[in-house]
Amino acid sequence: MDIPTRISVLVVDDDDAFRLVVGGVLRSKGDFDVTLSDSGESAIEELTSKPFDVVLLDHKMTGISGLNVLQWIHEQKMDVPVIMITAAGSETIAVEAMKLGAYDYFSKDIIDIDHVPLAVRSVHERHLFRLEKEQWKREREVLRAVESSLALLNRTTDLLGELVGNSLQSISSELDSASRELKRHLDAEGLEKLEEILARMKQEFAVVAAGSRSITNLSTSLANKVQVNPDVPLNTNVLHDAAGLEGAPGASANNDLSDRPQPSRNP
Repeated sequence: MDIPTRISVLVVDDDDAFRLVVGGVLRSKGDFDVTLSDSGESAIEELTSKPFDVVLLDHKMTGISGLNVLQWIHEQKMDVPVIMITAAGSETIAVEAMKLGAYDYFSKDIIDIDHVPLAVRSVHERHLFRLEKEQWKREREVLRAVESSLALLNRTTDLLGELVGNSLQSISSELDSASRELKRHLDAEGLEKLEEILARMKQEFAVVAAGSRSITNLSTSLANKVQVNPDVPLNTNVLHDAAGLEGAPGASANNDLSDRPQPSRNP
């Protein structure tokens, strides 16, 4: 997974000194685009105007509180990771923030400001991992639906092929019986015409039977090829299925995002 070289961060805190210090530390690292906001109202304006990769959000502010902003983000279905900034003894606030979708939290009285960039990067990476995993799951669901549809198509064509084959065999038998009866009542010219008609009909039957077999074979081939490989994303599965390959090189347990190490909670 490619992680962007620059991370856009919105720092929201009505404490001017803390906000400026955090913003300065992030900017000093060179890979953060920092926007500062001094209230919940201005934070909502910023979030409405442009996207951010991570939001640092103080929970206690005059006017619209940090929890109110977080609730608004949740209601707007904005997919942006939030780190809640709490005061000493605010564990209840932290728990509430996590329920509303916050990725992490830290307390102002114990945080090492120099570790804030690490916390932001860690949360950003966790967010990207989650997005990738969700995309992977959606792709596999689509592929399973395709696989199920092809299996149904295969069963249907098998039944139709069997029905067509039985019908053609029955019609052919009836024609043979009828032609034997007709031959006793026809002269040489009539017999010749009858043989021509029967030959054309048998040829048409052979074409229909061959077409039916081709459709059945094609649906079987597709159903066998398009199968979910749990270790490979959808686009790779499709490419290898189209090439007629059984597996995809490079597929390993490392593709399982759930096995990747997750950053620790507090910096």
